[in-house]
Amino acid sequence: MKKIFALLLLIPLSSHAQISDAICGTWDAVMKGQTVGFREMGLPIGTAEDTFNSEDDVRTRVFLKKVVRFIYSDPVKGKNYLESGKFLQDCVKTHRGF
Repeated sequence: MKKIFALLLLIPLSSHAQISDAICGTWDAVMKGQTVGFREMGLPIGTAEDTFNSEDDVRTRVFLKKVVRFIYSDPVKGKNYLESGKFLQDCVKTHRGF
């Protein structure tokens, strides 16, 4: 009986992890496909930051805007951060809270 209860506890955790993976996967695509492009086109940083206003989680929204500022301040390091997969890892960790 204890084993069944332990397994049931894992189901919501895995679905929460999948939610964070999906949300951050979307933001990863936006960072790579839009934010970097905005920087290259010379659009104001506020325009790029506003892209992430729809994120419901405050911690994640703050994280995303910090990454935008990083990309704008150093586009080469910003692209490397995105391409390395570290952004996605950091985003998921921030969104989940652990």
